[in-house]
Amino acid sequence: KKGAYDFIPKPFDQDELIYKIQKAMERSRLIRENRELLKERQGSFQELIGNSSAIQTVYDQIKMVAHSDVTVLITGESGTGKDLTARSIHAASSRKDNAFITVNCPTIPEHILESELFGYKKGAFTNANRDKSGLFQEADTGTIFLDEIGDIGPSIQTKLLRVLQEKEIKPLGDTRTQKVDVRIIASTNRNLEQKMADQEFRQDFFYRLNVISIELPPLRDRVTDIPLIAGHLVEKHCRKLDKTARHISEPVMDLLMKYRWPGNVRELENVLVQGILYSKSTTINPDDIPIKEKDLDIKKGAPVEDPLFKLSY
Repeated sequence: KKGAYDFIPKPFDQDELIYKIQKAMERSRLIRENRELLKERQGSFQELIGNSSAIQTVYDQIKMVAHSDVTVLITGESGTGKDLTARSIHAASSRKDNAFITVNCPTIPEHILESELFGYKKGAFTNANRDKSGLFQEADTGTIFLDEIGDIGPSIQTKLLRVLQEKEIKPLGDTRTQKVDVRIIASTNRNLEQKMADQEFRQDFFYRLNVISIELPPLRDRVTDIPLIAGHLVEKHCRKLDKTARHISEPVMDLLMKYRWPGNVRELENVLVQGILYSKSTTINPDDIPIKEKDLDIKKGAPVEDPLFKLSY
């Protein structure tokens, strides 16, 4: 219970002893390889983690677009890692030593978003007592990440279209435009094709945004990545919470592999943080997490039976 890999009762059989030692050494080797892989991935892909073919495709796309300045649209469900993907593109680009500015579009009211993005001149509106640079100016020579761009209104879409076409901005209250050298990455969890059909999203703006599209797979489509992701998250949050290192019990890992994860990696992270806080020993057990057998949809989300992944966590 305190983390021993196995035990051998007396009197023990010599062949059984050798076999279990070999299995323990194999497990240690796999753990070391996983840690080395994590370090390698984090260097290139921030905290995007996994070995599945679905996430390998994403890695390949990041490498493909990183060294160009093309606009990238990242799509995928909430919690799949769109922000991390954008940061990975920036970190692998020639702009990596310059600013990376994130704009969470839905959290800023539209009448404020324009001045936040483009800045304003003194006197442009009530209480505009001085000139103020916008986020595009701050991101000059770097990257700006427009998160959840599917939620912005038509007026801002029109102004952003000019930035995409001309690489220039016009601060509020100014009669002149300013050139900006900014790499634009955007993300959305919305169906933009449907929003265009409903006349809620401009077609010309969509095609300017969607030069290269990277679609992030949901966690349920890369189940074999869960042990690696879970192990990384537990190690990360034990450090942040100043807790003794924890490991995930086999019954808990079985639950994690079977669950459908509607909230994707973000939901997995929240579950594991709860498991760390509630666990009374160095092992996270089923009673420590909010997911129970009744929450599973076995038919839709059956786990992949692969002994490699049973050992790797």
